[in-house]
Amino acid sequence: QLSYKQQFSKWKLSWRGKLQSSYRNENSGDYKVNPKYYYKNKFQINYKITNSRFEPFLSSEFYYSLNDLEKNKIDKTRTSLGFDYVLSPKASIEFFGRMDKDVQVKNPLTLYSVGIFYKYEF
Repeated sequence: QLSYKQQFSKWKLSWRGKLQSSYRNENSGDYKVNPKYYYKNKFQINYKITNSRFEPFLSSEFYYSLNDLEKNKIDKTRTSLGFDYVLSPKASIEFFGRMDKDVQVKNPLTLYSVGIFYKYEF
C-alpha cells in the first residue's frame, strides 16, 4: 500500500494505491478467476471547518482488475460522502454513506450502505 497526503490551508487531498488479493470458496459461487487480483486507487478530499469538530469528506475509489480472463479493466467504483467528528488530535469517529457500483460488466450491481468507524492514530 502506498499513500500520499497534502494539506492546503483547510483542504486536505489524499491518494492511496494498494494491491488486493481475494480468495473465494469455489463451492459457493460461479467464479471465473480465483484468486481475484485488484489494484485499487482511492482519492479523497477533506475540509476542516473553523472552530468545529466536523470535517466533511468526499472520496472515490476505482478497482482495476489485474487478472481478468477477458481483459483487465476498471470493473467497480466506490464513492463515499461523510464526515469525521474529531474527539482528540489522535481520535475521531467517521460517519459515511457509500455507493459501490459495478461497471463494464454484464449484470451490474449497485449497493448502498452507511457506516461508522472509530479511528485512532498511533
